[in-house]
Amino acid sequence: MNRVFFFLLLTMLAVFPKLSHSQYYNLGQDPASIRWRQIKTPHIKYIYPAPFETKAIKLASALEPIVGNETNTLLYKPKRVSFVLHNYVTESNGVTVWTPKRVELFTCPPQDIYAEDWLEQLVKHEYRHVVQIDRNNQGFTKLLSWFIGQQAAAMVVGAYIPSWFMEGDAVCTETAFSQSGRGRIPNFEMPIRAQVIEKGAFSFDKAVLGSYKSFVPDQYALGYPMVANVRRKYGYQAWAKTLNEVARKPFMLTPFNHGLKKATGLGKVALYKQTMQYLDSLWKYQQAKTELSLFTQLVTAKKSEFENYKFPHYLNDSLVISEYSSLDYITSFVLTGPNGLRHKLVTAGFLSSEAFSVVKLPLENSNTVTPFPNNFKLAWTETINDIRWEQRSYSVILIYDGRSGSTRTLTHKSRYFSPSFSPDGSSLASIKVEPSNHCSIVLLDTKTGKETTELISSDSLFFMSPSWSEDGKQVVFCSLDKQGKSVKVIIIESKTVRTLVPSTFIEISNPVFAGNYILFNGNWSGIENIYAIDPSNNSISQVTSAQFGGSNARLSPNGNKIVYSNYSSSGYGLAETSLFPTKWKSTNEIDDYSPSLYKYLVKEEKQLEDTSIKSNSYTSKPYNKAAHILNFHSWAPYYLNYMAGENGLGISFMSQNELSTATTIIGYHYDAAENTGKVTADINWAAWYPILDFNTSYGARTAYTDSLVRYNFNETVLSGGLTLPLLFTGGKYYERLQLGAHTTWTDITSSTSPEKNRLSGTIHTIDYSLIASRYIKQSSKDIYPRWGQWVSATYRHSPFGKYNLGSIFSVSSHFYFPGFLNHHGFRLDVNWQEKKYGEYTYSNQIALPRGYLVSRDKALTVFALNYKFPLNYPDCSIGSLAYIKRVKIALFYDGGFGETYGKRREMRSTGTEITSDVHLLRFVFPFDLGIRMGYLPLENGFFSDVLLSINLSK
Repeated sequence: MNRVFFFLLLTMLAVFPKLSHSQYYNLGQDPASIRWRQIKTPHIKYIYPAPFETKAIKLASALEPIVGNETNTLLYKPKRVSFVLHNYVTESNGVTVWTPKRVELFTCPPQDIYAEDWLEQLVKHEYRHVVQIDRNNQGFTKLLSWFIGQQAAAMVVGAYIPSWFMEGDAVCTETAFSQSGRGRIPNFEMPIRAQVIEKGAFSFDKAVLGSYKSFVPDQYALGYPMVANVRRKYGYQAWAKTLNEVARKPFMLTPFNHGLKKATGLGKVALYKQTMQYLDSLWKYQQAKTELSLFTQLVTAKKSEFENYKFPHYLNDSLVISEYSSLDYITSFVLTGPNGLRHKLVTAGFLSSEAFSVVKLPLENSNTVTPFPNNFKLAWTETINDIRWEQRSYSVILIYDGRSGSTRTLTHKSRYFSPSFSPDGSSLASIKVEPSNHCSIVLLDTKTGKETTELISSDSLFFMSPSWSEDGKQVVFCSLDKQGKSVKVIIIESKTVRTLVPSTFIEISNPVFAGNYILFNGNWSGIENIYAIDPSNNSISQVTSAQFGGSNARLSPNGNKIVYSNYSSSGYGLAETSLFPTKWKSTNEIDDYSPSLYKYLVKEEKQLEDTSIKSNSYTSKPYNKAAHILNFHSWAPYYLNYMAGENGLGISFMSQNELSTATTIIGYHYDAAENTGKVTADINWAAWYPILDFNTSYGARTAYTDSLVRYNFNETVLSGGLTLPLLFTGGKYYERLQLGAHTTWTDITSSTSPEKNRLSGTIHTIDYSLIASRYIKQSSKDIYPRWGQWVSATYRHSPFGKYNLGSIFSVSSHFYFPGFLNHHGFRLDVNWQEKKYGEYTYSNQIALPRGYLVSRDKALTVFALNYKFPLNYPDCSIGSLAYIKRVKIALFYDGGFGETYGKRREMRSTGTEITSDVHLLRFVFPFDLGIRMGYLPLENGFFSDVLLSINLSK
């Protein structure tokens, strides 16, 4: 009975406005001008823009047999699901969501892609999520779905199935059904391998729920070995049995753990420990068999910290420029050198590809004395969002000039990646990916940003990481085809291409010229290392043998040594080693001693393969947007309007179409306090440049006269308006502007009030709003943005109709400033409002100082100053009840005054808030839980509040 109560409690939490809103995913819209088409296969309906037709047909034909077999190890065949392809964004990702049920794919391949077609990777991974979630449609969860629709499966997955299983199982699938996949790539397991060997396995809660104090490998890296190890030891049936328990008995406190114990005899914690112990033994064996190469560590992080120095470039024989990131600081490009020199050159924005380029320029005659050479330029690419359409973005090239310290954007509304300077700095070689995924390597003029030459292009091949030869006559790059990745060189003048490393499924990346050799990253030893190609005979040799991983080498100006990124449990440091080609090993001499868990998965899938599923040639047809406006996916015997932030007794039906352009909620809301109810309908239309919304309700209401006589009336409400959300994200700042105008018409009839001046007839109000914000990116540990501004202005009045409600004008603002120490911050709030009285009065639009509850002032000014900082990072578990990640303290001083007809009323409060980021019952989202204690100096009184919120962004 207690378990049933707990499940019902979780259900109620799921419909609590803030938490429930996270269930309904709207990832934004594509440009309104797009014509959409669709292809239906037995398992998937692909919805895609018309220019992506050729790629979509090939994808549907190639993947149908694979997704048909993906269902075998979970013993469930889901119903057909929609995959929506977004090809106008430059991000590379896939998302499976369930309210409404669909998969969204972002089709632009990344530059760090492994040896498999990007879209095929996406479909394999995301379709496994479909199988995981849809198989909950059984037992008690299926019964629950009759009452609440697709919310049932989403709630059960969110409440009970850990993300490490969801992602780990999907990585197992993508690996088993390909010749590549993350499970076969050494640098995928590298972070957790380094952590376990050097620091030991973290506690289960820390490994699963993360930390602000330490770097914790993500749920993909954690989940893959745990899921694969269970399949190795107990067979695929163990996970099917576990998920059956969740679907059939979600009313239990821990159905996933209970099912896992039934299937394997181990709970989650014991399974984690067993897996880490098993891998630790294999990794130590691998380490014992690996002969490490010598190197000099140029820069390394303290063991208590985690820092990354990636893609290093020599500026001279002692100074190195690299891309720097850490838990404490946002990504930047830094110069490092002897005696602990670390100088930040420029802060990066939202990188669209990690690789960047450096070119050294001729010295200029100058009397300016600088602490280090500044005759260089950097080039990299960043993502710039379309100002309105979330599903359209660009990848632009930026250039930083060391001499002037200035940064300029070279290209605009472009789709360039991995730029590389020519030796003289006059040109950039860059990858260009068009919305159709047509890929090319182009040369651009570094002064104008215009394309001057197309070196190579293809609809079927994908190119990565171009780099120039020292004489400026050749460009080396990686190429991906159906047989894997290869290393090729193109001669610029003749555009002839030579293959140095034939296509292989062994992971290779980032080739660069280095004197008589070409250096690149390779995985022949089961550990990522630096390898060299001798172009005279195409022989391949191993240059470094790192303990955990070495990558992205560059040759020094004197040609005697290389710098590269060397990984440890403290992150990527900078390492340097001399070049001794006579000591290099041929790939024929290299053995792979890595655990290779994927071999068990491949064997298992082969045994279950259904060879009767064949590839077919599928045809497409137009996708009629008008015919798909309504898509009712969920309902509830409870009133939930997440768009309006309302909930209560009643019934509701939710619709969101597959393109996320139309959202509709209709329902009946019963007000228990008034003993009345109303019928409601809310429609949001986001397919056009401004967003339109329309809301209506009709029902009975109850009120009281001044003499407390109860009376009833009927109320009809019609409202609607326009919202224009604009996004200006670029560089290191998030920038938004939102404009809105809405009107509401209310008609009151059948009033039984005994008052002569009773309210009846129509009330008409108009609202105008403006919201503008600008925030700098935050590091993992930042509580406030170091710099940020947010301003909101609203005006509401009733210029028409029978009743004058007066007006209210308000301005609210937040300003963020750095604190005295890192991760400390100030927040200053300044708010003001003024009312003009009418027959009725609008409610306040701004918050009062803490400790005050009511204000009826005509004019109101309020300010608040907060200083917030982390006190401790305990990473402390209280059994399975709570895991405390961070304790924070905020000191505040609030003030304000209200004025009414010349009378002034002051308000003051001060105090502290002590809160903690805590995961309750191992729930994936952390709660911000704490207490506020305050003092009212003018009233000489004390107050306290319990603080509780949930962070849905973590």
